[in-house]
Amino acid sequence: MENYKENSKIKIYDNIKNIYYAKPDKTLAQHNEELHIQKKKLIELGYINDDKIIELLEYSIEFHDIGKINPEFQVRLKENKKFDVSKEVAHNILSIHFIDKKDYEDKNDYESIAYAVFYHHRFGNGDNDSIRADENTKKIIENLLSKLEEKGIKVIKKLSPSLKFPNLHTDRNLKLLGLLMKCDHSASGGYEIEYPNDFLEVALNELLNEFKEKDKSADWNDMQKFCKENSDKNIIAIADTGMGKTEGGFLWGGNNKIFFVLPLRTAINAMYKRFNEVIIKGENKEERVGLLHSNSLEYYLNNKKELVIDDNDEKEMDILEYNKRGKHLSLPVTICTPDQIFNFILKYKGYESKLATLSYSKIILDEMQMYDANLLAAVIFGITKIIEMGGKIAIVTATFPPIIEYFLNKYLMKNNQNVIKDLDKPNEIVGEEIFIKNSLILYMFDTLKWINTLDKFRIKKNKGLYYRGSTYFEKNSIKKLKEIIFCWKDLFSEATENFEIEVLLDQNKEEYYIENHNKKEVIESLEKLIDLCNSAGNENKVIKCTKTVSYTHLTLPTIY
Repeated sequence: MENYKENSKIKIYDNIKNIYYAKPDKTLAQHNEELHIQKKKLIELGYINDDKIIELLEYSIEFHDIGKINPEFQVRLKENKKFDVSKEVAHNILSIHFIDKKDYEDKNDYESIAYAVFYHHRFGNGDNDSIRADENTKKIIENLLSKLEEKGIKVIKKLSPSLKFPNLHTDRNLKLLGLLMKCDHSASGGYEIEYPNDFLEVALNELLNEFKEKDKSADWNDMQKFCKENSDKNIIAIADTGMGKTEGGFLWGGNNKIFFVLPLRTAINAMYKRFNEVIIKGENKEERVGLLHSNSLEYYLNNKKELVIDDNDEKEMDILEYNKRGKHLSLPVTICTPDQIFNFILKYKGYESKLATLSYSKIILDEMQMYDANLLAAVIFGITKIIEMGGKIAIVTATFPPIIEYFLNKYLMKNNQNVIKDLDKPNEIVGEEIFIKNSLILYMFDTLKWINTLDKFRIKKNKGLYYRGSTYFEKNSIKKLKEIIFCWKDLFSEATENFEIEVLLDQNKEEYYIENHNKKEVIESLEKLIDLCNSAGNENKVIKCTKTVSYTHLTLPTIY
């Protein structure tokens, strides 16, 4: 694209950028070109594919450091002096005085570029709109701009009154700012902005072929196929331990930038070792996968033998460099703790760079039931923001507590538009089936405790539902279930057309939540359940009941 190369609003500063310095050994033009190289890598990898964002990023790169042409900065750079607050302002503040609103047909484009340039550093007064509030800053800016004007350099002394930065914290502007910061940091730090993920899909196919060598009928199971087939969506996949959720998660991730999130460092270290040894077979690990937790460097140092690049001469990789790649979020697959990526919700200085990275990433979360309340709140809030920004989320877990389901329904899965849900399908032939909202089942939960039931192995006897696994109703239990549902149907027939029910969320804390229901829909659901009971009785079958994310699934399996 590179519109900036031909655009008149940029070209007027071409000569200036070749004369003035951004770094002790680099002119503005050289430094900007390094940022454009990083930008191109993001485009080539498919991480930026919005033409408008690319265009705005090109302009933001060209203007981001132009404030450094002021004489005070150039002298300080040459003579290695310290910043003097009485003579100079931070270059990010001064840089916006070179962006002319008249050059842009859409004022939103102008504001986005100015926003990214102003906030790409938080030097000096860069935390707020203090360029208008601080009279001393105004005087310094006026003095510096006047000196540049005397040299025939075009400057914008009076900024547009409509340019109010505190009102511009939109998703588009946050992403643009984050991308600018990411390009700037990698260019200035001399490290790769991103390493490509061009290997994972092939590696997983090779792993499947290994399985087939031992068993020709080997294939991914239903849960893993579900993950792969829905790789373009946000998903929740609930499956028992040992069902291959790890492979399912990576099949969903495919050849994209991936963060695999686990709560414990020991589990993360084991996952890293397994990914390295089983999936990529140790090939180019230094550019493919990394750890990210508080003791990553310690793990690397304690496992030097694993970090060998060339088996022939046992050449060790640069462990410090390898660890930095993880911290820079440059590696295509990162296995990490949730605090390492979801801390962006705290909005610390520079958080926009991490948020921009997550906006083109796929995040896989496992074992969410182990999070405490504070961490769970942070993760759920972070999930919503990542999806808003364009990132993708997969939750793969064996345990999915009602509290997590409740908050995901409340804040994330409104109208079921964002996330699709699935329960791993067992090896059984399914006959008739119905779905009833979980809130309705929970409302009737205590009355179902009067019914004798069996667990999924049909060994352990119980009263009522197993809500962390499958429940089976047989013979007399089906008859009692039908009788109880008849009573509930009669009760709900007295309700208004639309009504609310109060459902117990946490028995220990006696917390409740309110959910709206439609009388017609409720009665139809209960009538379907009564019909299912009749079918089971007539055909001498059992009823299987399984809880998914938002619904309870009742069916007549013919083989179980």
